[in-house]
Amino acid sequence: MKRIGFASMNGGTGKSSLLIMTANCLSAAGFRVLVIDITMNKSVSFYYLNAETEQAVGYKNIGLALSKPDNKLDDYILLTDKFHVDIIPAPFNSVELRNLPLQHLTGMLAELNGQYDFVFMDLQSGYDVSALHLYNASDLIVRPVRPCFFDFSAESFFRDSNEIVMNKNDCRLCINGYSANEKSNEVYDVSAAEKEYIDRFCQSFQTVVSSAFVPFTSAVRAITDTRRNMFLRETGSFEVEKGIVVQPELFNSVYNLAQIIHGGHFNKPEEF
Repeated sequence: MKRIGFASMNGGTGKSSLLIMTANCLSAAGFRVLVIDITMNKSVSFYYLNAETEQAVGYKNIGLALSKPDNKLDDYILLTDKFHVDIIPAPFNSVELRNLPLQHLTGMLAELNGQYDFVFMDLQSGYDVSALHLYNASDLIVRPVRPCFFDFSAESFFRDSNEIVMNKNDCRLCINGYSANEKSNEVYDVSAAEKEYIDRFCQSFQTVVSSAFVPFTSAVRAITDTRRNMFLRETGSFEVEKGIVVQPELFNSVYNLAQIIHGGHFNKPEEF
């Protein structure tokens, strides 16, 4: 069982959306995924919960699960409508996430070995002692960044201030949310400013930058808002009754990130 932490220094990097799309890709390929939401905004929880499971959040959430060291995470898992994806949601009362004994999480996750192939943890943006405990509980840390001054500065600060974390953990920066301006020939056009920061990330962080570059398109919002699957289309991007048809740049970048997380090749799902 591989434990993946999705983290970022700044908000608005597309972290939760990227987690959702990647988890859905792996589950569509037949892997069992547990999602744990440890954020204040609860985006991942709202995506995966339905009217029935929302009623159970009052007594099944990550805040209650971590409130006592002898609790079993298995007792706080909720099923979702996505095949092979389960969730431990964030509590609706965000106060319950404060001062959690997150140092117990590593041991509690070990008890789930054999039940899941992957555990995806959506971590609160920023960096503090709690974040350090969550990083220590992760085998791989995916850090989505936008190609801009603010994210480059924040990640540079994080790297320079946390060499132990960067050296101990397998960290991957994922260039996320570059502009997808569709030309008449429907090829993505990265602005000069974005290209500058993409180049700076690649030069400054070298092997830490993943090969999955995720464009921002209206399809990302449509997928997370409607909870429908994405389908691959060679050109164009539009909405259909069954799901959201997307361009190859988005579909393939999510699939590539899923392969990085998996650690090897697996057959590309037709939809996820």
